This record gives sequence, structure tokens and C-alpha cells, in this order.
Amino acid sequence: MVCQVNRVTLNLVTRATTDDLPERDAFKAWNNLKRKYKGKSLTEQLALQQEFYSSKLTDLSVDPDEWISSLDKLRKRLNKDFSEKISDKDLLIQVLNNMLEEYDATMELLMVELNADAENMLDECRVILTASYKKLKAKKDKQKEIDVEETVLTFITINCKKKHRKNTSHVKNRPPRS
Repeated sequence: MVCQVNRVTLNLVTRATTDDLPERDAFKAWNNLKRKYKGKSLTEQLALQQEFYSSKLTDLSVDPDEWISSLDKLRKRLNKDFSEKISDKDLLIQVLNNMLEEYDATMELLMVELNADAENMLDECRVILTASYKKLKAKKDKQKEIDVEETVLTFITINCKKKHRKNTSHVKNRPPRS
């Protein structure tokens, strides 16, 4: 069914004409637009490769799954538009080599599993990294709460000391009793 729809669509495009240019100008225009905006130039390919291979997870607040998804989109685009052969394993290696050091323990576990079974590791890697991300985020949020509490306690302590000094300052300025 899909093939029939595509053939019909292609026939419409290849047979489309206008009064100004009756010689199938819509098809030529479409091909020109595809060529112009498809981005299959060497410059585009180099830019996408650089973006893929230089991508790193640099912020603990970014979910690794989102970062992996963006890498996967780049990989698919490179594979489709430029006939590159970046496999799931290559993507996984890119992920494992460019994680934050907070994920080091998780990375070691993933490396052991990767050596045992490389098939379907990308999906498993995403699940494990997301779980690790949630733990790290919870720990960071808890630390923020502790930091806020410490700041409040420090502020209260300073204010209490100031009030105490203010309340006892008249005692220091009194003349000694005879």
C-alpha cells in the first residue's frame, strides 16, 4: 500500500506542470530544492562528524538519555545522508568515552557487560545511565538542601552574635564600680 501511494505521489510530482513552464518544471524545482537544502555537502558532513565525535556529557543536570538521543540523531543523519557506517557499538563507545567522572563506577560496570555481550547494549546502557543520573540528581538536590540549611544556620548564628554584642556593649562602656 505504501509503495503504491509513493508511486502515485511521484507520478504527480513528475507530471506536474504550470502555464509558465509546461515542461515538468515542478519536478526540476523539487530536485533543486532537495539538493540545495539537503545538506549533503562535504562541509555539512564534516560539521556533523565534528559535532558527533566532539560531543561530551559535560553537565550533571543533563539526562544522559537525552544526550544519547541527540548523538543517535546525528549518527542516523550521517548514516543516511552521507552513507557513513556508524554502528550501535561505535555510538556506545562514543558515549562511554565521553561521560562525566561522576559516572565512572557505572561506566566500569557497563564496560564489563559490554565485553560479555555487545548486542543490545545501547538500550541497556541508556537504562543504567538514567538510573545513575536519577541517583546523582537526588544526591545533588539533597546537598543543595543541606547547603541552604547551613547558610540559614550561619546567618542566624551571625545575627545572634551581633545582637549579643549589641546587648552587652553597654556593660563594657560602664565605669567600674567603686
